[in-house]
Amino acid sequence: MKKNITLSISIILLLFSCKKEDLSYLHKYPGLPDATQSGENTMGCLINGVPWVANIENPDFFSGLRNLQADYGEYSKNQSLLDRYYLTIVCKKRAEKNEKYINGYRVLEQFYFGLRPINSKGLFYAGSGDVRTIEYIKSNENEEKKRYVLDTLSPIKLEITKFDTLHNIISGLFDFKLKRISNFSDTLMITNGRFDANYWEY
Repeated sequence: MKKNITLSISIILLLFSCKKEDLSYLHKYPGLPDATQSGENTMGCLINGVPWVANIENPDFFSGLRNLQADYGEYSKNQSLLDRYYLTIVCKKRAEKNEKYINGYRVLEQFYFGLRPINSKGLFYAGSGDVRTIEYIKSNENEEKKRYVLDTLSPIKLEITKFDTLHNIISGLFDFKLKRISNFSDTLMITNGRFDANYWEY
């Protein structure tokens, strides 16, 4: 009897530990938010190996600005699937002025994701009729604005890891390459990307 009880406890502990290990894909990386799936409204990635995190300094001052804004919905319910299930995510990073930049604010950076159709979790593959717009913009009052777009000739990984229409949560992981519109030789490698959004419905 004791052996059976001991065996049962061991099995339960083993199953519990395995369950914890199954969550290992919610990976951590120094300087980035964890890859959560609970609608934390976070986004981060590495840009050429350097951590980048969506963050609005002093959000109370910048009225209406959010670290992350996600919207999802069915634009045209009477249309084909290619015109439905549209997801947009805007992630911003804005820093206040410092002693170096007296006039105005130091820097504004923004990622924009426009994806369609999104109607389930899993790897996102976009064909010629689908929408897969990913952009990164960096502006500075003392420098020329730089705009980068998705390099569709390079490997692209975009995985929706959670899609919860009951609680309006969508989470994902991504890796891709961006190229500057005005100079294709100026490229950015985006790796270890993760977002966890509590989206608004259209």
